Amino acid sequence: MLDPALYNHIYLTSDVDQTSLDHIRAAVNSMDRPITVPFGGSTDEVQEVKLAPKPILLHIDSPGGYVKSCISIIRIILNAKTPVHTVVEGMAASSAALILACGQKRFAYPDSIVLIHQHRKTLHPHAPETITHEDDLVEAEQGTALYELMKGFLSERTKMTPTLLKSLLSRDKFLSASEAKRLGLVTQILNVPALHPTPTKLITPRSIEEDNHIVIGHNTLESSSIVHKIHNINLLRNTSTHWRGHIIGGTPQPIALQIDSVRPNYYFVLPIVNAIQSSLVPITSFMEGQCPEWDVIVSLVCHERFLYYKSTVQLDFRYTKMNESKAVDTVTNTKILQAFVRRIFATRTKWPKSDLHTLFERAHVLSPTRALELGLCDGIITDKMTS
Repeated sequence: MLDPALYNHIYLTSDVDQTSLDHIRAAVNSMDRPITVPFGGSTDEVQEVKLAPKPILLHIDSPGGYVKSCISIIRIILNAKTPVHTVVEGMAASSAALILACGQKRFAYPDSIVLIHQHRKTLHPHAPETITHEDDLVEAEQGTALYELMKGFLSERTKMTPTLLKSLLSRDKFLSASEAKRLGLVTQILNVPALHPTPTKLITPRSIEEDNHIVIGHNTLESSSIVHKIHNINLLRNTSTHWRGHIIGGTPQPIALQIDSVRPNYYFVLPIVNAIQSSLVPITSFMEGQCPEWDVIVSLVCHERFLYYKSTVQLDFRYTKMNESKAVDTVTNTKILQAFVRRIFATRTKWPKSDLHTLFERAHVLSPTRALELGLCDGIITDKMTS
């Protein structure tokens, strides 16, 4: 896992456009300079020393966007004196995949995905041979020139040959983290912890500090807000427990994650799952009411998982799609999603491995007691425990 204290952090969690370009330019400019700190001497003769800045870690969870903005971002990153590394939090699609490729080190989580767009969709919505208007034809030809530029860039930065790139860019192509690493788009797949042992002491949300409470509910429209909160708490944890390399604090307070209706969207859930799995601060989840499959997925990757006694777990992955209208590679699309669900249930629950296929064949409704038996939670909270 990556220690957040070792890096300065920048986030690309929206479209690649002028706004994200301005944000990344300003952030890199502020971080790409030596740090001046005072040391030694008397109060009248304070001396200074310049320290090299921390490497920059660019977190990516983006559907892509404008290629011209993408090219500008790539130039900013490649021209930075400070090393810039990239990590796929959830998905790096289209031009965001190009930005991923410009990191000195390029990280991904086991379930991260990269989407390589057909080049005509990335650069221009129409093929030159179908365009009749002269201005549009000129723009399309410029797009083709950009395509050749990007093809050369990727062949230099990855293990993909121009011939292979031509084949990949002929249609939309989803890549799993392992495929992206094989092709050189990613240099390292980050480890995630295995299932934690059942806790010896049952805790409740009231036993956790208010500042460490996070709620995912109907009003949570962007997964980036949850990811930022988890990352910020981890950064505070490092600031408060470490000083000049020495630990000065005890075990940090866990994060209480109250889960109340996660958006049923793979792209929404994936970066949250990866942020939870990479958290150095333990995260405890609490679910109540009707708990559908995506609520359960988020809860399962937490360090400890609790369910209220009046709740029901409702799993139905039969019709789950990745909810991406641009994704024409539906076969690979579905395989990646099902592999994601299988891995979590196989490693984070006691669900019989021989029965994992039933998750995609029929619905499952489980009582709290049955959910506990199958390892979908670590404990059941009653009214007496919350009073």
